Formats: sequence, C-alpha cells, structure tokens
Amino acid sequence: MPVIKNIYITHEQGLELIVPVVYSALNELMNCFPRHKANYPIINLGNWDSGHKYFRQNGKTYLSPYESIDWYIAHAAEQAKRDGRFLERGQISIDSLYENLASDPYAKKIPQLSVLITKHDLYGRQSNGELLNYCLGVSEENSFSIVSISRFFNRNNCLDQEGFKTIVMHEFGHVLGLTREGRANTYEALGPHCLDENCIMQQRLDGDFSKITRRRLIFKQHGLPPICPDCIKEGERYFARQQYLYNLLHNNGYTR
Repeated sequence: MPVIKNIYITHEQGLELIVPVVYSALNELMNCFPRHKANYPIINLGNWDSGHKYFRQNGKTYLSPYESIDWYIAHAAEQAKRDGRFLERGQISIDSLYENLASDPYAKKIPQLSVLITKHDLYGRQSNGELLNYCLGVSEENSFSIVSISRFFNRNNCLDQEGFKTIVMHEFGHVLGLTREGRANTYEALGPHCLDENCIMQQRLDGDFSKITRRRLIFKQHGLPPICPDCIKEGERYFARQQYLYNLLHNNGYTR
C-alpha cells in the first residue's frame, strides 16, 4: 500500500511516556477507516529537531526558527508573557503555535498530518480580542492538531488516559475534516461540531469531556466506532479526495 501521508506525533520535552497514549488514540480513530489506514502510518518523531536547532549571533546562542519543537514552545511562551498569561498562569499561546505550524516550511515540503502535544496549559484569543481562560486544543484541517495534556491530571497527578485520548481523537477528527464547514448535522461552537450527542466530534465548551469519554468506552466494548455515521461519511470523503490527488500526482510522474 502506498504511503499517502505520514501521521507524525511530536511533543515537547518530558512527554516521552505520553506517546503510546497518543498513538493508541490515533489508531482507534483510524480504525474507523480500515480501507485507508495503511496509507497513513503513525510515526513518532518525539521532541523533534532538524539538527539545526541553534544558531549563534553576537556571541549568543538562540533557538533557530522552525527547526525544533523547543522553538515552537518558546515562541508561544514569549507571546504568553506579552499577554500576561505565562507568569500568572503558566500558559502558552495556542495562537502562536497555530500560526507557526501553519507556516512550517517542513510541512510545506513534505505532505503530512501531525499532532503536537504540550504539557503547558493553553489559551487563545477570540475574534473580539478577548482572551479565553484556556483551550484543550486546536486543529487545522488536512494539516495538524495541537493538544495540551495539562488538564488531564487529577489531584494525585495521575493521567486520565481515556479522557486525553478522547480529546486527541476529537482534534485529529478535525484534521480529517469530519465536521467540515458546510456539513449537515453540525453546529457552530468555536468551529463546526457534530450534533450527535454520542459522537466524540461534539463540543463541550466547559471542557468536560468525561461523559463523552464514558460513551466512547461503552461503544468500544460493543465494537462500535467513536464517531457517528455522518462523521464516518465525511472521513471517507476526505480520504477519497487525498487518494485522488495522490493518483493525479503519481500518474503525472510526480515524486517526493
């Protein structure tokens, strides 16, 4: 089976043990599309850097733009300092991460899908300029997801693995266009989301996905998918489009 796009997992330093949880979440969602799964292998890039992580200028060492996950995190922290969120809350800017990943030169050269995991709490800026209290994650269709693990630890510092997996699957579902703009049976809540209350692609503005996670696990026990028929249909539509583009390029002699 040809590889149409790799699905890359990346994370900031200290989250190596989270990778199997993220892999399991992505694998569970991709199981909803068995005809296409082999075309999209999941690969762990870890705390990625290009080998050109640093540069020196005027006798000082700096992180090179776009050359490491550390740069993305540091850049988002600098924005948070300007917004008064880093020192007060320990948050970093999801908007900074989003904008930089959207312009990532490596992603432009090598077609891919990716998931970036951070341990920092995230916040964003609304269209009216006001700052959100926090964000669990954000995604760009056919490109990337950003997800924070910070709100999935209990008082004993134990990770709610299944809750976190639900969010990873939800955000990556947006990458696959499951609730694309203009789709029927969706509603607007910081982006289009599914109307089916049993589907992980619905939205919880209060950040509590525990009920959705419990339903997902019950469905899983009975061999049922975590997403509804409408979302599966949209996923098939996405993969068919990617296959068409791949065939078009391949038949014209294009090679990566």
